[in-house]
Amino acid sequence: NIQKFENKKKEGLSIVILNLDKPEYLIPLVEILKKSKESFRKENIFFEILIGDTGSTDQKVIKAYEDSEIKVIKGLKYHFSKNNNDIAYKNSSGKWILFMNNDIIFQDEKLLFQLYLKAEENSNIGICGHVLLFENLTIQHRGIQFFKLNTSTNFMPYHIDGGKSLKEVHLPESQFFDATTGAFLMIKRDLFENVYGFNEDFEKEAQDIDLCLKIRRLGFQILVLNLGKVIHFENGTRVKGEESNFDRSLFVRLWSSFIEGIIVF
Repeated sequence: NIQKFENKKKEGLSIVILNLDKPEYLIPLVEILKKSKESFRKENIFFEILIGDTGSTDQKVIKAYEDSEIKVIKGLKYHFSKNNNDIAYKNSSGKWILFMNNDIIFQDEKLLFQLYLKAEENSNIGICGHVLLFENLTIQHRGIQFFKLNTSTNFMPYHIDGGKSLKEVHLPESQFFDATTGAFLMIKRDLFENVYGFNEDFEKEAQDIDLCLKIRRLGFQILVLNLGKVIHFENGTRVKGEESNFDRSLFVRLWSSFIEGIIVF
């Protein structure tokens, strides 16, 4: 499914969020994103908020969609890879695209601008992620690496230091990893097009790590930043138990040989 961007590229950032109801997550997120826009506006840097709706009926959400500072793409049937690809290709204009879950929240309105500047510092950075915390401030995500399953030829991605408290772990401001989570993943627009976006053969999971490895295969790096507290209400909008053996088997078939070449034992 080869697509091309329909909008002209602008120096700046496009935020892409998929949503289905959940006003308790979406409304606070939209408010902080609108405040975040000010940092970009002061420097005359482009910033846009794009929301792909997959069938919301909650009236609070419908009303929130009337905000002139966001663009809502309606009528989507949920498929993470296809929805994000379609919104990015048909609607985004930023040099960087930040794919963000709707159950993310942060308080520092300058965080996204700092993220953008850090990504711009090094031309070899293809993807930027961020440290994500659970609501109780333990670590949900700070980067993904791989380990080998005993004598098996299979490799498993794992979230480093998952579940540990901030007191237990020293978190540097920036660190390179094998991959980062699609819950908060910022990628260069040109690279996203070069690798044909998210692989739509993945139905429920693994498409984010697949995307990271496609970027790494091109020689670009995956940077995970720690610029402030970002909370991810994991599974706040996803049905629990959605794990897919098909997606995991597909991932192993596609990437086992490449991972074996980059893995650190």
